[in-house]
Amino acid sequence: KNWLQTVVSHFNKQPVSAEDKPKYYFVTFFGNFIEDSNNKSNPRTNEKIDSKTISKYKTTLQRVVDFEEFSNTRLRLIDIDLSFHKNFLGYLVSEWMYNGTTNEKHIHIIKSICKDAKQKGLEISNEVESKLFTVKREKTYETYLTENEINRIFKLKIEDENLEHIRDWIIIGVWTGLRVSDLKRLNQVNLKKDTIEITTVKTGEEAIIPIHPQVREVIRRYENNFPPPITEQYFNRKMKDVAALANIDQVIKGKIPHEVTLPNGEKVYRDKIGDYKKFKLLSSHTCRRSFGLKV
Repeated sequence: KNWLQTVVSHFNKQPVSAEDKPKYYFVTFFGNFIEDSNNKSNPRTNEKIDSKTISKYKTTLQRVVDFEEFSNTRLRLIDIDLSFHKNFLGYLVSEWMYNGTTNEKHIHIIKSICKDAKQKGLEISNEVESKLFTVKREKTYETYLTENEINRIFKLKIEDENLEHIRDWIIIGVWTGLRVSDLKRLNQVNLKKDTIEITTVKTGEEAIIPIHPQVREVIRRYENNFPPPITEQYFNRKMKDVAALANIDQVIKGKIPHEVTLPNGEKVYRDKIGDYKKFKLLSSHTCRRSFGLKV
């Protein structure tokens, strides 16, 4: 009897025991994948997978769990097909008001989970590998600072010490191209005679960057050191104030978060495309974009 029940269950792609669930159910497999990721290392850097990456996995998993509850279904690995793709995207748009870029990220992660399942010998739908199993990203609006605007920020006289530090970090950011995760780690150890040398967090690669004259002047202000460390959130918020003081107020098209109300009554922020003064569109990544246009 037990043998027959096992054969029939496997034929119908149903688990026989709790240990079998990850072989068939997408959410269970996804959850195990995240647990395993805590002990895995990035093959490019040989370091532990970044906590931000795991956080993105968890967000996507939660959206899939929400979708199961919304549609009163339990997804199996084999169910992740083009029909799921259509219904899940419709759910993300109608219930969460996500844009194309966010939806594309969720779909990309789901495809990665299915790919991992296939590598483990589990059965998935061939439709996951279809060119239709994707999302077209929305047009991106890349805000960057011109050399003239950078010079205005560099020469800006500021009485507030905290804003002074932000101004100096902006200058370091636009002339090094480093991410905030690397900027806030800079100290005297990274300073060489004519270069800044650092092993980057995201890629694990060693960056050797010539010291721009403006960066050298900033370093001199801090007695051959860098300004006090900052958090990304604080930098994103305060660099807008610095840019406003520098009259970087040309009106351009971009996206700014606005508060919206979801169908469930929850208030969240979603990007809204419009015409805004440039300083309102600045973020830490603006420095990196500005650097990329000058090298």
